[in-house]
Amino acid sequence: MTTTAVDSRAQRTLSKRESILFTADFTQSLQPTEKITSVTSVAESTSLGLTVGSGTANTAATIDCDGRTIAVGKAVQFRVSAANAEEGDAVVSVVVATDASNTRAMNCRLKVVA
Repeated sequence: MTTTAVDSRAQRTLSKRESILFTADFTQSLQPTEKITSVTSVAESTSLGLTVGSGTANTAATIDCDGRTIAVGKAVQFRVSAANAEEGDAVVSVVVATDASNTRAMNCRLKVVA
């Protein structure tokens, strides 16, 4: 089965001195009652050298960087650091499994600056 990844709503910017908690909102990709049950993978799909932590599905309502509330089981949060990364545009791919036996993927876009 081929899974086509959707792009995150916005591009986050981080400097080489930062480590941020990124929230990947899957709400639009899931059915209304469908929830994320596990995070299959979280990995940089570009080659800037980001350090990416493992992701976890949200077990409580989460507020993203734009102030939107995301319901339980609809988002994945992971930490990303650019300490050793090159400047430029990066993509972190997040793949999840759901309680409806679906696999969903999202490309989370980041911009690394000095």
